[in-house]
Amino acid sequence: MNVEQRIPKANMRTEMRRWLKTLDWNVAATFTFADEVSERTAQKIMRKFWVLVDDRLYGNEVKRRKRRCNRINIIEGGVNGKRIHFHSAILRPCDRFHSDNEFCHFLTELWKEQFGRHFKIQICSLYDANGWAQYITKNVSRADCDTIDVYSSHIAATPC
Repeated sequence: MNVEQRIPKANMRTEMRRWLKTLDWNVAATFTFADEVSERTAQKIMRKFWVLVDDRLYGNEVKRRKRRCNRINIIEGGVNGKRIHFHSAILRPCDRFHSDNEFCHFLTELWKEQFGRHFKIQICSLYDANGWAQYITKNVSRADCDTIDVYSSHIAATPC
């Protein structure tokens, strides 16, 4: 049974947008690679970054209790001269940060500390989660959602 048979009247983009709207995303981020890199290299860098974020936030709880920062990362670019970049929707860890701005600052500083200035990053408080969901899913097609980077995304069953 293929995906289209399981979701007969809807498509992947619609279902993904519907699912994204079920969570109250706090932070939007765009990570753009300044140099030409392969998609695989870009995914490795993003995975490394989010492992660092989780480690700084939760330490040993990452391994013992599977605690992680909840996020979804969408990869774009790499064709027609567009640089590879990621769009992220992130849930602020309410048990670690009291404001979105504080969390945005933490992410920005950690990125700069680890990867320097070879990337263009924009991390900000999200004021229109529905609009962001529409934007980051623009390349999701009817039959697949291969643009989701499953290696660096994490959604817990019960986010804070």
